[in-house]
Amino acid sequence: MSLKPIFAAQTTLISTELDSLAGGSSASSAEQNNGSDRYLDAQIDVELASASADTGYCSVYLLEGSETGKLSTVANVSMMRYLMDVQMNGTTVVRKSKRVQDLPKFYKVHIIKNAAPALAASGNTVKATGVNVENV
Repeated sequence: MSLKPIFAAQTTLISTELDSLAGGSSASSAEQNNGSDRYLDAQIDVELASASADTGYCSVYLLEGSETGKLSTVANVSMMRYLMDVQMNGTTVVRKSKRVQDLPKFYKVHIIKNAAPALAASGNTVKATGVNVENV
C-alpha cells in the first residue's frame, strides 16, 4: 500500500474582481470553507495579463483562519501566507502554479498588483484544485 493524491475538480476563486485591477491595488477572493471537503493541500493556478507593456509582478497571498469571518488581515503582508510572485509579460497571458500545503479550514486568496499599469480588462483568474490522499 502507498499514499496517492486525489485531485478534486478545479474551482475558480477569483476572476472578474481582477479585471482592470490598477497598479498598487489588491483584490481578495470570497472566503472558502474547507471544513467539509477537508483538503490537505491545494494546487493554486494563476492566469494574468496586463493592459499594456508591463514587466512588473503581482504577489499572491493566502489569508487563513479557523473560524468563518476571522481570517488574517490584509493590512500588513506579514499577516498573510506568501504564495508566489507572478512576473508579467506585457499583454501576453502568463500562468503560474503553486502547491499549497496544509490548507486551513477557512481561506481567501489575495492578489496585489505591485505597480502600474493595470491588469487586462478580462481573462484574469485564480483557480484552486483541492488535493487529498488515499491509501492504495
